[in-house]
Amino acid sequence: MNEKQLLKVTDDLISYLNDKTETLNSYVYRNGETFNFFNDKEKLHMQDVKELFKLARSLSILCIIIIIMLFMLNLNNLRTLSILLYKSMAILTILFLSFAIFISTSFERYFIHFHEIFFNNELWLLDYDVDMLIRILPLSFFIDISAVIFIIFISFMVFITLTFFMTSRFFKEV
Repeated sequence: MNEKQLLKVTDDLISYLNDKTETLNSYVYRNGETFNFFNDKEKLHMQDVKELFKLARSLSILCIIIIIMLFMLNLNNLRTLSILLYKSMAILTILFLSFAIFISTSFERYFIHFHEIFFNNELWLLDYDVDMLIRILPLSFFIDISAVIFIIFISFMVFITLTFFMTSRFFKEV
């Protein structure tokens, strides 16, 4: 498979996970034939992954709504609320940082535990000789993407913590 086809497969996979397409189909050309890059097992596993993506998005939106509601309900105590939120965010940041350091000691072991917890089937157990998904997304990909997600998440957490800290300094107790 050439680089152009690999980019197409990757784009199709990202579109699917971002809910832009209903089914995961990515047709490639090889040995004079056009075929679907992903087999049935891979498609079923990616359905499970897509559901996790949807759940993560929903939880993120719910958290934002809760924070907005807390601010709206506590307009008279914005300073107290800001102090509570920045202390909570600081604790969450420290916990997440500790968790990430812990996982980095044996990423593969915790990667397997993650799959055992979040998937109620064995579709995630891919065979390198049969399944193409494991070839384009090897363990090293997940190590790298986890590091990127970690950096982005910690940066966001620090930003939010500092925002609530500065907000707590700005508002006076009413």
